[in-house]
Amino acid sequence: MVRTMSTKNNRFTVEIVKMTASNGVKKTVAAIPFEQDKPRYRPEGIMINSVLPEITKHYEQIIMDLQKDDLTASVSSFLDLTSQKAIVGLGLANSIARDLNKDIKQCFDMLLETVYVKKLFDEIRSEYRKGKKNDPVRYAESCQQIVDLFGFNNALKLFKKRNVDMKKSNLQYLYNVSIMQPKIKEMISSGELRLTVAFMIPQVNEDKQLEIANALKNINYTEAKKRVRHIVS
Repeated sequence: MVRTMSTKNNRFTVEIVKMTASNGVKKTVAAIPFEQDKPRYRPEGIMINSVLPEITKHYEQIIMDLQKDDLTASVSSFLDLTSQKAIVGLGLANSIARDLNKDIKQCFDMLLETVYVKKLFDEIRSEYRKGKKNDPVRYAESCQQIVDLFGFNNALKLFKKRNVDMKKSNLQYLYNVSIMQPKIKEMISSGELRLTVAFMIPQVNEDKQLEIANALKNINYTEAKKRVRHIVS
């Protein structure tokens, strides 16, 4: 029987940025971040053309609402709604600060008070000490979203304040897993690929990452280390 891919593993990273249109008008929009040194999953054009305008529309709406409504509740609703399809965090605090003429620290403090972000921290704290995570992909993606919202070093400090004394290297590994393609995430969710084994997949192009992931399925950590050394050497 052919197993269909779970849609929950199709989320991708979205950045909220200010862009200048061809007519010279500046506008805050949802975009796909691009870094040459990171093999970040980028979905097909059909999904991008569907999701990005939708997130941009939701952002524009909360900016209009925020001028008269409760900032914390509105942003929490925005994150809850948009995060069903994407991992939204990069640039959000800076964009809100700029578009509403607010202090950036005030925006970070506001994000910490949202119901959505509090739930993220609760989920991470609950899973942190478990050897076998209930949902390893969700755990990695939650960690990524905290990093994208607050920055890497700030995320480490925020985790520590909440009794999640995560090592910098572990957070980086989780981030790397979170931005991998859905096929690899599906292997992790199904149990074919252990989360700690997925940590070993290097930052190479998506095709090579998938090749390595397939080679590491259903083996233990010790054997995986040997196999990775052989593959990348």
